[in-house]
This record gives sequence, structure tokens and C-alpha cells, in this order.
Amino acid sequence: MVRQRLKDLKKTMWTFYYVYRHPDTPRKAKFLLGTLLAYFLSPIDLIPDFIPLIGHIDDYIILPIGIHYARKMVPEEIIKECEQKSEDRKPSAKSNWIAGGIIALFWLIVIFYALHHMHVI
Repeated sequence: MVRQRLKDLKKTMWTFYYVYRHPDTPRKAKFLLGTLLAYFLSPIDLIPDFIPLIGHIDDYIILPIGIHYARKMVPEEIIKECEQKSEDRKPSAKSNWIAGGIIALFWLIVIFYALHHMHVI
């Protein structure tokens, strides 16, 4: 059940990735969707996933609430078009590694910046 829910969430996030990239998506929605996508892809969670039961609570609460508000901000025809793109998408291991590398690089820069300003480095 949990695996299926996470699989569905991944599909939904792909849909909203396409909504984010759509030229007619409102700016406020793009900001919210960019934040949600970054949070979804980030290896750092508010509550670490390895903690039994409550580890996935943030994924089950924060993301659905954000998706709910994003759906209200985006016209339905854009969402339907992007859902179709998401259905037609063929997963690629290369794209997963690239996305993971970009996120890891982002967090390394954030950590380096924080340590530099704390005069640790």
C-alpha cells in the first residue's frame, strides 16, 4: 500500500513537473510547484524517512497539501495536457542520475556556504 502510494505520488510529481514547465502556468503556481518538486527530489526531509511510521508523514502531508493548492492555481486544461505527457513519459535511468546529481550539488553548495559563513571553512 505504501509503495503504491509513493508510486502514485511520483507520477503526480511528474505531471506537475510538466505543469511547471508549461508556458501558460501562472508565476505563483510555478513558484509553489518548484518548491514542491525540489522538496520531493531532495534527499533531505523535515522528518527522515528511516524513522518508522512517522518518516513518511511529511511526504503524505506536505506534498498533497501543496498539490491541492497548485491544482487551484492552474487551469484544468493545462493539468490535463500535462497528465497526458506524464502518462506517455518513458522513465530513464540517466535522467534520474542527472536530477540526483543536480540536487546533491545544490545541497553541497548550501552546506559549503553555511560552513563558510560560520567560519568553519
